[in-house]
Amino acid sequence: MDLFSPCTLGPVSLKNRFLKAATFEGRSPRGEVTDELISFHRVIAQGGVAMTTVAYLAVSSEGRTDRHCIELNDAARDGLTRLTKTVHAEGVAVAAQMGSRRSCWECSIERSEKPCPLIGRECDGGASS
Repeated sequence: MDLFSPCTLGPVSLKNRFLKAATFEGRSPRGEVTDELISFHRVIAQGGVAMTTVAYLAVSSEGRTDRHCIELNDAARDGLTRLTKTVHAEGVAVAAQMGSRRSCWECSIERSEKPCPLIGRECDGGASS
């Protein structure tokens, strides 16, 4: 296998097989998409990877690990769009690590009234798994 040859990952065409995994960038104070975060991923893209991954994006406010964690919401949309366009301009795909700090174990203990942000409905704490 040639690591420099193009490949596909599901519906995404990649120019090679090098991917930047999600790692804490430390460039999103107060959960905002900053020019520094965008620049970080642009530099990674310019380095030759086929895809870069934006670290942990919370699917809900309850899922934020701390106040600097970006939440996937309307407030982050413009910044994430700018980041994506910047990375795409370098010919590189961009992915996001999405999650919620709540685990199914926590849901089974707390029995949250809200739907689980990961599955879109009330969670049974993993009992049906």
